[in-house]
Amino acid sequence: MGYDILIDAVLSSGPITLSIFISLVLLSIYSWTVLMSKLLQFKQEERENKKFLVQFDQEQNLKKLFQGYSKGKFTVNRGLISIFCETYLEVDQVTQKFPNLDYAKPEMQGIKGNLDEVIQRTLSGVKEREYNRLMKLVSGLATTSTIAPFVGLLGTVIGIINAFGAIGRAGSADLAFVAPAISEALIATALGLFVAIPASVGFNYLKNRSFHFREVQNRFGLQLQNRIQKQFLFGQAK
Repeated sequence: MGYDILIDAVLSSGPITLSIFISLVLLSIYSWTVLMSKLLQFKQEERENKKFLVQFDQEQNLKKLFQGYSKGKFTVNRGLISIFCETYLEVDQVTQKFPNLDYAKPEMQGIKGNLDEVIQRTLSGVKEREYNRLMKLVSGLATTSTIAPFVGLLGTVIGIINAFGAIGRAGSADLAFVAPAISEALIATALGLFVAIPASVGFNYLKNRSFHFREVQNRFGLQLQNRIQKQFLFGQAK
């Protein structure tokens, strides 16, 4: 489809068809903007997560690592960093009240159970919040991929109605007269598909990427729980 045909169709279309063309263009701009911005966001957060995991594995003292982030030494506070900081903050508050907390002591088992529940609830809440943050605006791509073909189809139906109305008024069904009007009508469907296909592909890709981030967060949550339990069971990294 040449650009001259598209331009001619837009210029010769009525107000309703023109508004449909404009709506599809705006939907296309929206979907590509969301797609590109989320791709950049995911790429950046993946780098941040990998960098933090290296620090987490190398630093044996969890409290020291936590203090580095809580004192503003590191400016990033999202992804795995947010999960670690908010979870260990709960641990730090408990250790301030019970400085001699030791999982090996029988009298500490009640506190251990409560702390484990607090850690689990905190991890669940922060991971859910982080997942929702990653998925922000992504659902708009699914909506775009769903409605764009119907918007294009509406433009086609209106265009065909106008074409048959013009044929009736002219009293002629000559192909040279009918073809431009039908072409204008079908362009709306083509534009709808042009908008919907990238939006659908982008939504599925970003959704899968978000699931990958969630799996990384779940694995890190288990690692963090293990490190915290070892800290109070064996007296490590106090």
